[in-house]
Amino acid sequence: MALQQRARMNKFQSHDYWERGRSITLTNRETFLMWCMISLTGIAVGVWSVMLYETLTALLDIREKHVIEESLKSKPLGVAWLYYCLWSVGLVAMSTVICHRMPQAAGSGLPEVRAYLNGVHLPKMFALPTMLVKTLSCILAVAGGLPAGPEGPVIHIGAMIAAAVTRLSQLPSMRHPRVVRDFITAGTAAGVTAAFGAPVGGLLFVIEEISSFFSVRMAWMLFLCCLCCNFVMNVMLTYFQGWTLRDIIPNATPGDIAPDAVELFGVDKTVPMNVVVIPLSMVLGVICGILGAFFTRGSVHVIKVIRNPVLNRSAFLRCLEPCVVSFLLATVTFFIPFGFSCQNIPPNISMKDFGWITNGTKNHHFSGIMCAGNESDVSHKVYNPMASLGFAKWVETLQMLLARGPFEVFPPDVLVTWFVVYYLFAMYSHGMYLSSGVLIPIMILGAMVGSLFASLLRGLFGSGDVLDHGILAMIGMAGFFSGVTRLTFSLCVMVLEMSNDVQHLSCIITCVFVAKVVADLLTECSLELAVLKIKCVPFLDWESSVSVLDSYVARHVMRGPVTTFAPRERISVLASILLSQPHNCFPIVEGNRLLGVVNREHVRILLWHVYYNRTRGDGAELSHARLDDILETVLEEYPPIPDEPAMDEEVSLALIANTSPFVVHEEFSMYETYCLFRSLGLRHLLVVNDAHAVIGMITRKDLVETMLDAKLTTAPLLSPRRDPPFTA
Repeated sequence: MALQQRARMNKFQSHDYWERGRSITLTNRETFLMWCMISLTGIAVGVWSVMLYETLTALLDIREKHVIEESLKSKPLGVAWLYYCLWSVGLVAMSTVICHRMPQAAGSGLPEVRAYLNGVHLPKMFALPTMLVKTLSCILAVAGGLPAGPEGPVIHIGAMIAAAVTRLSQLPSMRHPRVVRDFITAGTAAGVTAAFGAPVGGLLFVIEEISSFFSVRMAWMLFLCCLCCNFVMNVMLTYFQGWTLRDIIPNATPGDIAPDAVELFGVDKTVPMNVVVIPLSMVLGVICGILGAFFTRGSVHVIKVIRNPVLNRSAFLRCLEPCVVSFLLATVTFFIPFGFSCQNIPPNISMKDFGWITNGTKNHHFSGIMCAGNESDVSHKVYNPMASLGFAKWVETLQMLLARGPFEVFPPDVLVTWFVVYYLFAMYSHGMYLSSGVLIPIMILGAMVGSLFASLLRGLFGSGDVLDHGILAMIGMAGFFSGVTRLTFSLCVMVLEMSNDVQHLSCIITCVFVAKVVADLLTECSLELAVLKIKCVPFLDWESSVSVLDSYVARHVMRGPVTTFAPRERISVLASILLSQPHNCFPIVEGNRLLGVVNREHVRILLWHVYYNRTRGDGAELSHARLDDILETVLEEYPPIPDEPAMDEEVSLALIANTSPFVVHEEFSMYETYCLFRSLGLRHLLVVNDAHAVIGMITRKDLVETMLDAKLTTAPLLSPRRDPPFTA
């Protein structure tokens, strides 16, 4: 099994954040331009996200008004069901087909962004065609009714926009790998802000979950990017909804921002916190942790057992799977409301117009289209709770579940039935061959768990503000979110910004903490990290999970002997080594003395430069600037090196050599080796003996958990160190 994983890991390359001869020292002018580019990144992410949301809202409005309501009113039941299925399956089919042309756009994109910022190179993951396909696929998938949300793709799109901004820059220093990494980190934070309307939460989300290399100085840069994104979205969402101008806010002065443009589901009724809610939050945290852990296990099991060995072997089956899931979910969603009776709208909720109920300043959509007579007589004031859950937009679903008040909007039987249906479909749908996110579904599932918990407590102890459905639904939403993603402090701030409920912040923290602890006991990692492990992406966490790592040394993990180059080598020797060896780093050695290292890409460029100059006779000289320019622009378009080079002359490797590589002794602690490699973001680490001769090399793939286990099982534990070469 370790050999198979090693073969799959070999497809991934690492970033080199310590490239030879590339400085990132910025002048005052360049620093000012960098801050302007960061602001531009936040604005661009905000505008693009609004365009995505407005298009998605317009499609969902068409589905609601024409595909559902009008067909149920004017068509037989079977024809209305067929219309709804054709709409869902058609949009989902288009979503998955366009991803077939651009595989990098499939999935959430959040695990891939996390892997990239960890140091793994993923080709075309931040290309412009990927962003266009991902945007269109996400809109079609969510509008098709799948249990998915746009938040994962929006975060990935934010990272892609940041990468595009660095490519458009004319400053050479802005293309340094570490600068590009920082910009993509800022774009990711802006994407979180756009997805949840939480600028501070976006910054903390990146610190806790996404970024592997974060500095305090970079926090200001990320915060400015999130601020620009949030402001642009607030202004645009105040005046637009579904690509149509919104009504002016009543009693508003010019320049006022709409409340629903600032808060995703802000509360309308503030309920004072009661000390009883703290132990209830602990119990709810245990429940959410268990359900979140099983959600993660179920999704991973589907990918390992069904999707990877069976469906992913055929492009047709990969594209057919989402269509079948969409058809089944559309059928269940359409017919299941007929099994539940309609109920009267709570008397303390006023009706704005038919089907829309306003509670304070928030509009909550309750569907009455499947209630007899309600479509023609507004005075009935009844709604179908199951239809309201199944047909509403994801934002409206959360608003209904989190609505405050002494009333029960959704009966327990409705919540249990829809929770089981939505839980199973969301668990299976994660990872299908289209662009979609899983964070919104787990928020809805958590809110339903909290509302069910409130219904149970009300049945046992009676009603009261302490057992408000909206409060426990909000706490359950945070707990289930933590049980799947393992987020903690950033999640609490995000929920606080989305709900504007400061009263119950301590309850949210309690539930999140308990849910994470319970989920950690039942599953080893979060869902996103589990996806990376399934794909065999060489991701390095902050600390290795391998026990007693400090009982081993570098020679237990290194690979050797190492293929080396002399300071001057013949072209035929260089070409033959590149053709026969898959390695990406070669030490330059003279005798036993280490002079530096050279990367495979630089050797290829040097070979082709000499080869073309000699064959064309232009005699151009190779400089640092020209080498870097060739490396960044045309490296991937180079043809394979010929088997028999035209020239057999020696070339010097001094120009492309990194003369200050990172080196450790063979007796260096393995724990310290892992920390050094991970904290600095290295690509290669040389291992030398007492004579300073290179005897091995450690790469990212050697430090992955499965590879460490495979190597250390045969290594002697607590190996005694040799005597030092000197005496006191």
